[in-house]
Amino acid sequence: MVAPEIVTTAEITIYVVIGWASVGLVPNRDRWLSRPAYMHLRGMGQAIVATGFTTVLFQHSTGRRRPDYDDRIGDGTNQEVVDTASQSFPSGHASMGAVAATYMSLYL
Repeated sequence: MVAPEIVTTAEITIYVVIGWASVGLVPNRDRWLSRPAYMHLRGMGQAIVATGFTTVLFQHSTGRRRPDYDDRIGDGTNQEVVDTASQSFPSGHASMGAVAATYMSLYL
């Protein structure tokens, strides 16, 4: 049997909110980066955080089963394991790769 997911949806939501706020509030008063580099770094961070939030939202909306769904749920008594086994679309790894590649191809 596959081990259940360790990070809950509530934790992911908290991480996304904290990530969005921290990326938006990173100061550049000491000019440790040039203005264009700072804006690109900040924009990339915001794009990644927004994509993470959107991916989790779509995963909960679509509820497509993971390929190893039957192995993950076991006897089906743990509802949290059943819920996380039904969240495979869109892939978080593919979403992050796509946003990174798109942002870098457009702005760097």
